[in-house]
Amino acid sequence: MKANKSAANPRASRLSRLPTSGAVAGKVRWTPSAATWSAIEQAYGVALNDEQRAKVAEIINKYFAAEAFAREAPFAKDGLAWLAGLQSASAEFVDNYNSPRGPQPKKQNNPVKRKNSERIELEAKCAKKDDARARKARPYLEAELDEYVSELCGDVPLRARDLVKIMEKVNAAAKAIAKDIGDKDHARFREKDAWRAMVRKLHKLASDNGLPTAINKNIHPHVSPFVKFVRAVQSTFGDDAQAWHMLSDLSLADKISKAVADTREP
Repeated sequence: MKANKSAANPRASRLSRLPTSGAVAGKVRWTPSAATWSAIEQAYGVALNDEQRAKVAEIINKYFAAEAFAREAPFAKDGLAWLAGLQSASAEFVDNYNSPRGPQPKKQNNPVKRKNSERIELEAKCAKKDDARARKARPYLEAELDEYVSELCGDVPLRARDLVKIMEKVNAAAKAIAKDIGDKDHARFREKDAWRAMVRKLHKLASDNGLPTAINKNIHPHVSPFVKFVRAVQSTFGDDAQAWHMLSDLSLADKISKAVADTREP
């Protein structure tokens, strides 16, 4: 394993992430050497047996996988922006398809020339006449579109009008998904959740085996053995996974205490 990262205290992003990731589980494994185990046990003040070592390694390897997944997970805000773009584009497609003449350039309003009621009525009549004439082209144009769409889609039977229905469904689906993602109960990754779960599991393992579990939040030299244990374990992570709250023993002890007190499922 590589040397430990910079002593600078890293900050986790406060932005929520979508429950998907490009990380590969099990790509990196925690495999401490005999010397590394010796250093960890010396910090803890306890000699771990083979079974206890194996369980510690299992917990750390699960953290490695979960931490990588969370770190590589895309931000929810980016996903919501993409969905908003789909909603806008699909709605515009449907509007343009159903419009007699398609999108029309906006006329520049001249504040100097005020239109009277007769002028407004005349323009409305002209627009209605233009729309009626343009609609006559629709059967011809749709037939042409159907021919090309059918040719492009091959064995998939699809007409141009079907695209409107698809876009309407896409628009509705994008809205529903965006609402779901915005719900507070929607599944999501948070950067430090995996770390908190790791700490809880290590603490439970220590408790189940009668090992030191006290978390003294006073500063050195009164740092509790369990806090020293977590620090020693994290110091071996190097670039393989993020080690959190390593700037001071007080900060680490405080975050460990809060993680252990959190009764939510990891």
